[in-house]
Amino acid sequence: MVSKFETKDIFRRQSIELRDHQISITRHDLFIGKETWFHKLDEISHRYETNSKVYSGGGCFPVLILFSVFFVWIIWGASFLLLVPIVMILILAFLSPQFFFKRTMLEIKTKGKPIFLILNRKNHDQGIEFANQLIQASKNYLKNKYGFVDEDLPSKMQFKNYLWLWQNDIISESEYADLKKSLGELLQNKTK
Repeated sequence: MVSKFETKDIFRRQSIELRDHQISITRHDLFIGKETWFHKLDEISHRYETNSKVYSGGGCFPVLILFSVFFVWIIWGASFLLLVPIVMILILAFLSPQFFFKRTMLEIKTKGKPIFLILNRKNHDQGIEFANQLIQASKNYLKNKYGFVDEDLPSKMQFKNYLWLWQNDIISESEYADLKKSLGELLQNKTK
């Protein structure tokens, strides 16, 4: 099973792939270069958080305005009254993308680096679906890894594993009760 989600913006391209038992994240950044890291499916939190913000070059906005005003004033020798409409046009030009290109950042917590999905209007539904797919794959992996009765493992550890699976909504309450019952029956058969 391979599933992939890609995001692109001006300075960064990111690809997240879900493979059988791991997630690979490859990010190509204009300033940092290429970096790749991996997460195992058992490292993922089973929730995600969204944060709606504007992700653009807002920090450089005042510098660009001042530089533009200075450039017009020095080069053209324009009067102050001519600079006011130019500044207003620049402000509108830089603020309008922030209203039209609003993005949502979806964060999936892990034991290490969190996984960020940057969603826009085009890929929002696909990103939410991919995040749910990551979480479901992680739950299935953990359920298959810890959600069975093993006669070779200590029973106390198995009970703790079952409780942890149930508390983290990986198994239902009825599955938790069935696992405890099966382990109890196995322990009774061992003592006979």
